[in-house]
Amino acid sequence: MQIKKEEVILNIHNKELYEDAPEAFRDELVSTIMNEPVRLPSGNYVDMVTISISLYIFRKAFIE
Repeated sequence: MQIKKEEVILNIHNKELYEDAPEAFRDELVSTIMNEPVRLPSGNYVDMVTISISLYIFRKAFIE
C-alpha cells in the first residue's frame, strides 16, 4: 500500500475539526481520526495509514 502524504497532512491539519469526535473514531496510537480502521489481534483499532507508516519506518531502520 502506498502511503499518501497528502492524506497524512490533511489529517494533521484538520485536527481542530475533529477535536470533539467520539473516541471510537480515533486511532488509539496517534489520536487522529481513522479513515480506514483496522482491528489488531489485541482488539485495539488503528488506522491503516498508521500501520503503513510504522512498517515503513521499521523497514528503513532495521532492514535497509
